[in-house]
Amino acid sequence: FQKITQMQKDWEKERPKGMEHLHNEYMLDMLCMTHPNYHINPKASIGPETLLAKLDQYYFALKLYWTVCVYCRNTMLVDKYKEENYPHYLLEEIRTLSNQSFFQENPAIYIFQYLLNSHAEEKFEYYDLIKKAFFTNIELFNETELNDLIRILNNYCVINYRQGKTEYLQELFELHKLAVKRKLYIENGYLKSDIFRNIVRLACTLNQIDWSTNFIQQNAQYLSEENKESTLALSKAMLAFAKKDFEQVSNILIQVRFEDDSYGLAARSLQLRAYYELDDSEELFFNSVRSFNAFLTRSKTISETMKQFNLQFIQYLKKLQLLKYDSLEKALSLQKELKVIQNISYKIWLNEKVEELLQQKNKSSTF
Repeated sequence: FQKITQMQKDWEKERPKGMEHLHNEYMLDMLCMTHPNYHINPKASIGPETLLAKLDQYYFALKLYWTVCVYCRNTMLVDKYKEENYPHYLLEEIRTLSNQSFFQENPAIYIFQYLLNSHAEEKFEYYDLIKKAFFTNIELFNETELNDLIRILNNYCVINYRQGKTEYLQELFELHKLAVKRKLYIENGYLKSDIFRNIVRLACTLNQIDWSTNFIQQNAQYLSEENKESTLALSKAMLAFAKKDFEQVSNILIQVRFEDDSYGLAARSLQLRAYYELDDSEELFFNSVRSFNAFLTRSKTISETMKQFNLQFIQYLKKLQLLKYDSLEKALSLQKELKVIQNISYKIWLNEKVEELLQQKNKSSTF
């Protein structure tokens, strides 16, 4: 009993990180209450109600956490290990009961309840609340949970961006900066290649060229040797594209063989945009369009959502290429279409290219 009391005092001074601590608190009280000499403990105040309360806190937090992970899965690639049609027992009851103050005082339950409601209701309007709660309680979570939370919030920003809220790209970049600073993406000494590429792509999209260059230099050491060459090549090609060195993009990508469809998706979209930017590359552009379409049709690992986003991108970029030789009115019509369409990749870039084309056509019409 003295040891238990001392452990509880230590926890009060510095709470151990992670939701697992909720389980540890329950286990400690259970060991105390079920001890054969518990009845002679002068501080005995633990009953079954206390154990149930702590067990509920732990169960609710973990149930919400893993359910949110299920919702966030399959954003880009098909998960071949996915369980089919799991019924998620008691989920609706937990979502309702989580609104009670007893549960809302638990930061993990508060955050994951809002995240789950966002996905379940397809209403992604709670980002500011979730972000504030996350940053306020960031020290309560362990590294694994922080890693997952960052990824889930990343997904939240991506969904909002796809709904036309372009300000969420900057929010996503700020999350990446936080994760990079705290080394949250590094697991067992390694940084996954898809995360590495996504960070570089976003930073380049936002024209954070110096930051991207420093990130590549400082974090290349954490890539596994298995895919290090391809990851760095693709990242350097993205950087060259951001610097408008489009010939260099093509030179890098042509020389590198990419290991899987996730690399192929990123490389082909980048190559196609580079061909669009280059003069006298129309034949290469349309060859790339056909190759990209065939690649998406053939792939068994890219999710249907990502296929549709990229097929839309190809379709509109092809229209844009043909509009170089067409009327101003048709270019204006395409601009209107792009403003309302949501399920498409590289929308910001496409809008920029339409605007450039309109400016060129307006100049030509003045002469």
